[in-house]
Amino acid sequence: MIPGHASVQGMSSARVAVLFSVNGGVMIFARPVVGLLADSKIIQKRNIIRTFLILGGVSSIILPWFTGYYPLLVYSVTQGLFPSSFFMFIPLLLLEIVPLENLSQAQGLLNLCLSLPVGISQPFTGWIRDVTGDWTISFRVSGGVALLAGLLFFVEPAFRTKCKRKCNTYRQ
Repeated sequence: MIPGHASVQGMSSARVAVLFSVNGGVMIFARPVVGLLADSKIIQKRNIIRTFLILGGVSSIILPWFTGYYPLLVYSVTQGLFPSSFFMFIPLLLLEIVPLENLSQAQGLLNLCLSLPVGISQPFTGWIRDVTGDWTISFRVSGGVALLAGLLFFVEPAFRTKCKRKCNTYRQ
């Protein structure tokens, strides 16, 4: 979405390339730093993921209100830092949910479940842009989905408690 949005704003291909380079560079350097933060146990992994998804979603939602190169540069940084760091947490979260011996099956199932939305999202956001003639709704939909995912981390403990109670009831 970044290159399409940038080209609609009349940015040169050189500036679009810088946006991609900044995004990729932030991804490369942020993942180890975020990994160290997660290993430090200063902040729970779930809180890091929740915060990153919410901040990434909010940045996508508000981006259309800003025009120009520098807001897109800031957006490239936020997208390189927040949502992209989510994927490094997947195996760590799975280990909290499933036993180690089931990790490979759980990872495979999760990758299958993630591949469909990820595969559909890019053509879908492009289709929204084609229908509306603007990238605004595409950014807002993308941000809304990320925001919803982050907010779901708030209700997950309640579901976990309910599932544990239900499992204990069946065992008795």
